[in-house]
Amino acid sequence: MSRCSEEPCVYRDLFDAVEDILYVRDLDGVILEINEAGARFLGKPKEKIIGTTFHGAPVDDRAMSLMETNLALLENGTDRSTVKLTGADGAEHVFECRATLMLDPRTRTPAGAFGVMREITMTLIEEQRARLRPAFEGNAPSWLADPPASAASDVATCELPGLREAKEPRKGGVRP
Repeated sequence: MSRCSEEPCVYRDLFDAVEDILYVRDLDGVILEINEAGARFLGKPKEKIIGTTFHGAPVDDRAMSLMETNLALLENGTDRSTVKLTGADGAEHVFECRATLMLDPRTRTPAGAFGVMREITMTLIEEQRARLRPAFEGNAPSWLADPPASAASDVATCELPGLREAKEPRKGGVRP
């Protein structure tokens, strides 16, 4: 098998193995290619995503517009932004995005962009927790830091002060 016929398969495998979302789009924002991570995030097979736009996915209003992104690409060759997208799971996810200008190989004119979208949601949450942690250290209520003996729980019967598991089922077999 020639090197040329092996390379597309190797690159496809590499493209799909990356956990970040990788995509290729034209200047109109139409997705020409997307990897498996992108398909999983959007909850659709790649075949249903190719030919559509990210604008079809719910995007936060603070995300840069396609025109602004293209302008940055034309001026700098690259663009960095942070966007919020709602995934197939219905949750909002924050991504750090980097797009690089893609030139038509024949004419060397701008043809689109290829990009990497790395999810940073958990990183942002951890950074926020780290910023807030000092405000709460040493300020916990005394009863939380040193609970009174009366607050001890009886693990065997799942009894806590003010909360007891019902010993007998109610009418209809439902416990309170």
